[in-house]
Amino acid sequence: MGGLLALALALRCQSQVACLALLATPWDFHAQSRQDRRLALAAGRLTRLCGPVCSVPVEAIQTLFFVLDPFKAERKFIRFATLDPDGNNARSFVEVARDCVRSWY
Repeated sequence: MGGLLALALALRCQSQVACLALLATPWDFHAQSRQDRRLALAAGRLTRLCGPVCSVPVEAIQTLFFVLDPFKAERKFIRFATLDPDGNNARSFVEVARDCVRSWY
């Protein structure tokens, strides 16, 4: 998630960024959609939401992802419900979810 936010902020503040290296950041560099511009603008405003330690509230981050694709989470769980519970894809989904819960929170 950090790569998306760093990229959006770098796009918003290009005069302050000499270079930026991102690993596995899911971003379409050829997209010129209104949504992408709105995300970059919103990320540029995140500093107003930061507290004294410059941490961004989870709600603000989730809002940025919602702006990118409002129904992505819904589609993800609808797809998960169609998976074979004993299959590799379902196991991988659950393992990633467990890892996120343990590591992120």
